Amino acid sequence: MFELVIQIGECRLFLINEDMLYLFTGCLAPTEATLETIITDSSGAPLSLAEIVVYDEEAVEYSSTSSDEDGFISVEIPPLETFFVALSADEFITTSFTGYAGDGLFAAPEGSLYLRSEAELLTLASLFTSCEPTGYPAIDGNVRLDIPHQAQEDLPLLSGVLIEGTSSTEETFNACYTENNSTEDGTGTSGVFGFFDLAEGLYTLKARLNSTEDSDLEIEYPFFLPENGNIPVYPLFFPLPS
Repeated sequence: MFELVIQIGECRLFLINEDMLYLFTGCLAPTEATLETIITDSSGAPLSLAEIVVYDEEAVEYSSTSSDEDGFISVEIPPLETFFVALSADEFITTSFTGYAGDGLFAAPEGSLYLRSEAELLTLASLFTSCEPTGYPAIDGNVRLDIPHQAQEDLPLLSGVLIEGTSSTEETFNACYTENNSTEDGTGTSGVFGFFDLAEGLYTLKARLNSTEDSDLEIEYPFFLPENGNIPVYPLFFPLPS
């Protein structure tokens, strides 16, 4: 007995011989991915009629939808690649999140995708001391040590981490920090960092410990900033040193 399988695009041609020759074809189901979650504000209250736009890894619009009366969304996302989700709603700042899709269902925990008001972000901006913030932060977050099998809220906050942003045009930006830390000090005990006055577009954040130049202790994450928007990064995971 022999079996020969020929792949042609998404279809397979099978030739099987056992006393007789059988010929048949089968087409593979196209790979698809779906994001499902509940959109909330920063307090965890569901937001109805929030607008959601999904972008692929090149920041090209892929799909869109709006949340129902319970804040629930179900929307197609590009399978097997990085994607970005931009959220918007009345009285909130447009907010972007980054994800990586496999295929099938991508179920984000409730509260993973949320919106904050301008007042909330301006209050946060007042905490930064290593720069003179103008308006609210374009990107803000904190750095935590990524320890396997440990709850996110229990991961240690990291001080002494330098954060640098690079745009798609290779322009670089240094992060601002709190607790009177300078741009050379990096994050303080809160692990907090932020960027201000960034234009819409794709960015890569690079993080490294300020005590070393070892490239093995650097990490990079991609982000998409909507126009006049904000990117919350809570947390930015930093790997355990090997």
